[in-house]
Amino acid sequence: MVFIAVLCVRDSTQQRRVSSALWLPTIWTMYCGSRPLSSWFKPELSAPSHIDYTEGSAIDRAFLSIVIVLGLAILWKRRLNWSRIVRTNVWVFVFFSYMALSVLWSDYPGVSFKRWVRTTGDFIMVLLVLSEDDSFEAIKTIFRRAAFVLLPLSIVLIKYFRAVGVEYTADGSATMWIGVTTQKNVLGYVAMVWSLYFVSNVVTTWKRTGKAPILDALFVLLALWLLAGSSTASSKTSLASFALGLYLLVVFHLLSSHPNKIIGKYGFAIIVILLFVAITTLYGPPGEVTTLGRDPTLTGRTEIWEAVLAVGPRNPLFGRGYGSFWIGNLANDVWSKIYTPILQSHNGYIDIYIELGALGLTFLARLIWSAYNTIRQTFLRNTEYGTLRIVLLSVILIHNLTESSFGRPTHLLWFLFLLVCTTISGVAQERAI
Repeated sequence: MVFIAVLCVRDSTQQRRVSSALWLPTIWTMYCGSRPLSSWFKPELSAPSHIDYTEGSAIDRAFLSIVIVLGLAILWKRRLNWSRIVRTNVWVFVFFSYMALSVLWSDYPGVSFKRWVRTTGDFIMVLLVLSEDDSFEAIKTIFRRAAFVLLPLSIVLIKYFRAVGVEYTADGSATMWIGVTTQKNVLGYVAMVWSLYFVSNVVTTWKRTGKAPILDALFVLLALWLLAGSSTASSKTSLASFALGLYLLVVFHLLSSHPNKIIGKYGFAIIVILLFVAITTLYGPPGEVTTLGRDPTLTGRTEIWEAVLAVGPRNPLFGRGYGSFWIGNLANDVWSKIYTPILQSHNGYIDIYIELGALGLTFLARLIWSAYNTIRQTFLRNTEYGTLRIVLLSVILIHNLTESSFGRPTHLLWFLFLLVCTTISGVAQERAI
């Protein structure tokens, strides 16, 4: 705890281009990258059998409501040019508007609306970060501060408080590290994100100064240790996503002296190739064991997809309504087919299709394409920032092939997806709070 406190104080005293209001999205990032508050205060109630998914947690609801209100108050005082923000992020607003509209045909409109408000909080925090005077420095600051808390604390819990930081399979044959999160796959993508961030920092600093930053190098090791997982269980999807993200980092840094090549001939082609490699690596030829060492069903994922699609979106065009599928009888229908209580289909694209239909998938695809075009412009102004954005976007797209984060409130990868897809560069503001 002293180590964490020293790092946070040291970081605060060194910052000159970010405001104190940035602590609000930093806390939000920590929340997204850990477990709900209710799981810390009442862990016995965090098991699936004790959770009422139509009501949620009063503790978390109160906390998130306070943070969202504070965020709105800060944005109001910053006097942002909202018309320009909407014009430059039209597909983000279209996607959020469509999610809100889908509440009208949801089987649980009250629950859907509350989840939409919650994920709107993700976007509010994104705007708080990007409306700083130096948005890239603000992004790096929330990454650093959140890492200073989440990574060391996860290691301490895994090593010395195993009742909190470690889980076991039902037969006791496998040990699963969870750290500050709720599940090994969650810890996997948390470690993946910060591994890529600190590797990028080390490479960038080395190229600029000829020296490796000691603290960043230390956190690379911490993040990689968590990413590797225990000797009996780890997140293969996060490991594969990290490997492909690392490859992108290397390629883009090698081409950093020729940004036009990155944004022109090679950029989109590289991403398409990586997606193809990821799909063939994860899924492999039918009937064969995949190169990630999984069984042909991807640890039962193909069976989950079949069960989810069998229940169906009800309306292929519009879906069942945002946030309304994994509750009530619909979830029970899926559970009865696979005999396992789950809260996602382990594929972000399928989850969007089920809840928002083909129209929702179309809006998501258009949002991704718009983000890519925006990132191309970022490369011309700041290659380091552009590289980080394209790497994060790519690994999130790949990660959603076997996990689900699109549209999921307070999910770290959904928050980061909005962070790399949104831009308010050049938006006039009176001052940063």
